[in-house]
Amino acid sequence: MEEIKAGKYETPKGVEKVKVNDNTPVYGYIVCDINNEKIKGFAKNHQLTISPEAEGFFGYHSGYKMYIEIISFKKLLKNAEMRNNIFFHKLGLR
Repeated sequence: MEEIKAGKYETPKGVEKVKVNDNTPVYGYIVCDINNEKIKGFAKNHQLTISPEAEGFFGYHSGYKMYIEIISFKKLLKNAEMRNNIFFHKLGLR
């Protein structure tokens, strides 16, 4: 986040630099195994709240002015399926 705010981060192909100002809303998503003790420690150290279904953590990091969400890959897939179920049905994929 520090590199992005300082204008030091480039897009993957190096086409352009990405820069945001202090008022730009920032969202950070971490997809990983949430049963990992390092992840649980990170969430605790940054005062993130465990999600209602206990499949992730979320919160706001005031230093970076950034919303952070940590979710498991299983939860990511489940959310995507629920969100796109009607679309898949209309296409005849379900």
